[in-house]
Amino acid sequence: MKVLIWIATIFVGTLLNTLIGAATGVRAGALLLYLAEFYVAKKLCEKWDASHPGQEEPDTGLRCGVCGAKLDGSSKFCRQCGTAVGDNQQ
Repeated sequence: MKVLIWIATIFVGTLLNTLIGAATGVRAGALLLYLAEFYVAKKLCEKWDASHPGQEEPDTGLRCGVCGAKLDGSSKFCRQCGTAVGDNQQ
C-alpha cells in the first residue's frame, strides 16, 4: 500500500503543479515540488502504519548481544552489526 501512496502523491503533486502553472503561469521548481511530495507521502505512510499496527514484524524477543538490535528466529547474522547470532544471543 505504501508504494501506492508514493505513486499517488507524486502523480497528484505533479498534476496540481501543472494545472496551477497553466492557470497562473507560475510553477513550483522541481526540487521544491519533490520535497513537498516527499513530506506529504512520508506523513501519509506514518498514518498508514499507525492505523495498521498488526502488520509489523512480530517481536521474537531475541536481541543481538553486541548492538541490541532485534533478531528474527531464522537470522544467522545480526542485520545491524553483522555478528553471528549464535555467538551473541542474550
